[in-house]
Amino acid sequence: MFAAVPGGSDVPAETSGTAAQSPESRRVLDVREVVAQIDVLVTQSWSDHALRPSMDATPGEWCRRLYLDTLGRIPTADEAQAYISLRKPTKRADLVRQLLSDDAHEVDYRRHWTTIWANLLIGRDGGEGTDNSVNRTALEEYLAIALRVNKPYDEMAYELLTATGHNRPTHQPFNGAVNFVLANENERRTLITAKTAQVFLGTHLQCVQCHNHPTNDM
Repeated sequence: MFAAVPGGSDVPAETSGTAAQSPESRRVLDVREVVAQIDVLVTQSWSDHALRPSMDATPGEWCRRLYLDTLGRIPTADEAQAYISLRKPTKRADLVRQLLSDDAHEVDYRRHWTTIWANLLIGRDGGEGTDNSVNRTALEEYLAIALRVNKPYDEMAYELLTATGHNRPTHQPFNGAVNFVLANENERRTLITAKTAQVFLGTHLQCVQCHNHPTNDM
């Protein structure tokens, strides 16, 4: 779940010889290739626009950003100092693995990413208020379970898009995932189509309803 800097020590160097590589080794090498390609494109963009990259983050800055990105909180003073004082060349990768796999951080990770996903799927205010037909709590419970069991991304997306049942636990069959479609439902299904494209495809389709658009020819 992380990409190390090409040429650095966070990812094992490619080994020589003709021995067959394990799937894990091939995955690591694929990550290196992807990161190298991204670096080439970013560096070219800097050159094209006469930009100078920012200075590298200090160990303390990098540690703080990682905690915020993964757990939604800053490190404690002890956690930050423990990282800064390390003298291991792999300490960045080690900390990433620790935050993503250590049971001690599971609650923070799940809380943070449940909130992020709920905001993406139904908005920050979706499901708030007693008169709202969308049940935010039920959706968050579904997401929390999916994160706790490490549900594959494609399975979670499929379940959200095809969910059936009732959105409240007082009615059966209960399924908190139905709140995604419910929150983005309208008569012509245009809202859920646009939201699905935005969240899962990274593209906006709202303008297609009224204007010529590249996707019209697809």
